[in-house]
Amino acid sequence: MTDVLLGLINVIWHLCIGVPVCKISFMCTLRSFRLQTTSTIARMLNKLLTRMCDNTFFKFADDTYFVIPTTKASTCTRASEIDNIVAWAADSNLSLNKSKSTEVLFHDNSRGKLKTLPPPLSDITQETSLKILGVTFRNNLSASDHIRNVVSESAKTLYALRVLRYHGLSDAGLQEDFRVVVISRLTYASTAWSGFVTATNIQRVYAFLRRSKRCGFCPPGLPDFGDQLAECDDRLFSRISRNPQHVLYRLLPPPSVASQNYDLRLRRHDRQLPAHASHLMDCEFVTRILYKHSY
Repeated sequence: MTDVLLGLINVIWHLCIGVPVCKISFMCTLRSFRLQTTSTIARMLNKLLTRMCDNTFFKFADDTYFVIPTTKASTCTRASEIDNIVAWAADSNLSLNKSKSTEVLFHDNSRGKLKTLPPPLSDITQETSLKILGVTFRNNLSASDHIRNVVSESAKTLYALRVLRYHGLSDAGLQEDFRVVVISRLTYASTAWSGFVTATNIQRVYAFLRRSKRCGFCPPGLPDFGDQLAECDDRLFSRISRNPQHVLYRLLPPPSVASQNYDLRLRRHDRQLPAHASHLMDCEFVTRILYKHSY
């Protein structure tokens, strides 16, 4: 699921940040559909990542994500696409629940205030944030809301652990439960969102972990949270770079000219380094990991 989420975020990023116009893209989360397998999503992402200019429609479980690039974001186009989806759902013996559908206008705040925004659709709510496969992103791709939500939910788990301690569960069992439930929640899909959070957000996680250690729930030998995020990044990058069939392999830039013409020392990768076009580009996973392992 992390690969799917990261691919989807890269699609949004390329459409709303990589298009040098007004940096807007539109996403509708369309609900009340049936299951579609992860392998199908992978094939669709593979096709999509090679063509960043078309309206995009794909599903995961009961959620459907629909992305419209800047150049096609008129109200007429959006409404007609929704009508096509409704017709497709009816032909497939499904129904689109518009009351649970939302639209988000993704844009880059660092490029200045947007002068004109298309009006919202009449039957779909326009929001400023969207939960994508369990991770909340704001319309500027900030994941700060996700950190606040995860820390809040994890704090509630501490009460359940106190109840288990009262009923006689050992410290070792409590710490194992904490690792399985809380740490897994904190690091879920971190490769997709870790570049879009601030130092204040990370400090919030550190404060929560310190409190958990004082309560005896967090294992004392637990690696630093920043190190855990870095390990998740390195593990995913290793899988991508070693497997040309990986769904995210197409996001990697081509090999550098120097690596093909000179006998250089061994590095983690031989890829070209992306240009520093914007702050959000530096936050994106591929750019972060390529620069991290370039020395």
